Amino acid sequence: AEDAGSGKPIDQEEAYAPDAKKLPRAVNTVAAKMRRALGDTTPQAAQLEAAETFSSASLEASQKYALGQEAQWNGQWNQALDLWQQSIAIDPNLGRAYAGMAATLANMGRRQDAEHMYKLAMGKLDRMSEREKLRTRGGYFLLERNYGKAIEQFRQLTSEFPVDTAGLANLALAYFYQRDMPAALKTGQAALALHPGNLLQMNNVGLFAMYSSDFPLAISESQRLLKLNPSFEKAYVCLALSQLASGDRAGALASYQKLSSLSPSGASEAVVGLADQALFEGRFADAARLVEAGIQSDLASKDAAAAGKWILSGEALLHLGRKQQAAAAAGHAASGGSDESILYPAAMLYFETGDETKAMALAGQLSRRFDPDSIAYSKLIAGKQLLKHGRLREAIDRFTDARKTSDTWAGRLELARAYVEAGLFTEADSELDVLVKRKGEATAVFLNDEPSYRYFAPVYYYQGRAREG
Repeated sequence: AEDAGSGKPIDQEEAYAPDAKKLPRAVNTVAAKMRRALGDTTPQAAQLEAAETFSSASLEASQKYALGQEAQWNGQWNQALDLWQQSIAIDPNLGRAYAGMAATLANMGRRQDAEHMYKLAMGKLDRMSEREKLRTRGGYFLLERNYGKAIEQFRQLTSEFPVDTAGLANLALAYFYQRDMPAALKTGQAALALHPGNLLQMNNVGLFAMYSSDFPLAISESQRLLKLNPSFEKAYVCLALSQLASGDRAGALASYQKLSSLSPSGASEAVVGLADQALFEGRFADAARLVEAGIQSDLASKDAAAAGKWILSGEALLHLGRKQQAAAAAGHAASGGSDESILYPAAMLYFETGDETKAMALAGQLSRRFDPDSIAYSKLIAGKQLLKHGRLREAIDRFTDARKTSDTWAGRLELARAYVEAGLFTEADSELDVLVKRKGEATAVFLNDEPSYRYFAPVYYYQGRAREG
């Protein structure tokens, strides 16, 4: 390595590889020593463990895979996918490339494509090291929402390889999806401490802080990330939601507007955030106008994000008293998305517009799945039906049962409402206190980073009713 200005040598390193399979390890050894000479304080062992994460018979495929990892860490997801696709074309047995694509597709909200890639990765397990297997199976369990099994895999991985940053980062995600926000934040910070320049993990720490209701930390982490990469779109969502939850409405609007200027995907995401904030602030006509334009854009580009915007449209139209159009919007949403983040609010819209049959049909869809969140939301829909018919005791029992399945923020809100309607004000006040303490989860109720702070708006109203009672 030479100084670019003076041309004087800074460091020289070498390593021996007896064959092609050992060459990547030799290259990583040289790179770790060179980084230290250039000022990187990360321990050499940590650098080597982070690097030694995939097996390939092709150096060219290994290079493409490593470049894909770097792009992923920097939030350049489309570039990462392209590089991993190139590595697979060179070495079709490079299982970790399939797994990397799967994880990135999941981050982009393309669940079906992610499932397909994970199935291809699982077919390459016999060609993976034990470390690669733990990573791949853990990622698969995360996607399939089997968080207990994911934690089991990643705990074993990080026990055997304590400085495996991807293992720690994914362990943090598993804790997050189990709604253990303190453990998610602590583990995410540990992963980031090993590689402070990893923007993806920096973004996750910001999000974990947001979901933990530590909005100052979420804002500072997002701002720090955006100084390093002003085009990292997800950081603007974290920043805007944390500003909104902190009471800085003008700051949130400015963050969404900046996001909108970055790219078509940024503009699409910003529409959701701006409409969510408009609904929270009671600007229902503004929300309806925003999402109408967003829906048309998504339909033109055949973007599945239209389903979420139909939900926002339905909720805005309902507030404007246009029930028939709100019901139609719920139908468009339910036909365009199968996730609980679509089906549950669509069912709530159906209840409010008088179509109980369609609401319960969506509950049936969710109940046939295996993950705890889907089952919990199906129980919440069933509880809502009982509440609508005045069967308060049964509704409370159903909501309580849903919480045992998965302790969702939305479930706590429904239970608090039922307690208020039943005149059980002390019980209601207790639930509402939990909702305020878990305010961060209201920013994106379904834990998918999709803005939903509008659902926090009624909390203080019900808290007032409970305390007056």
